[in-house]
Amino acid sequence: MRQLQVALETAVMPDVFTATVDLLLQIVKIQPKCFNTHFRDTVDILVGWHIDSTQRESLIVYAAAALTSLQQFWVGDLSFSVTLLGQFLEDMEAYSE
Repeated sequence: MRQLQVALETAVMPDVFTATVDLLLQIVKIQPKCFNTHFRDTVDILVGWHIDSTQRESLIVYAAAALTSLQQFWVGDLSFSVTLLGQFLEDMEAYSE
């Protein structure tokens, strides 16, 4: 998981990003407990790709779907989730202004 986290953190090409996320999500399905300690960092990266308006719309939709697929972890770390979503809303409000 740590190696996937590093690959995700250093991905700059959309193809590398999606391949890494695909692999990460498959592992999460098989071994969800090993992802608990990587959830916060992964979500930060996924949100970054999701709000990057320079990316193709299909990639933004892909990042949103990946974020949604992690719902059990959002619920499992509710205080982080609420804080992050609040920051996301603030960022989106600032961006719209």
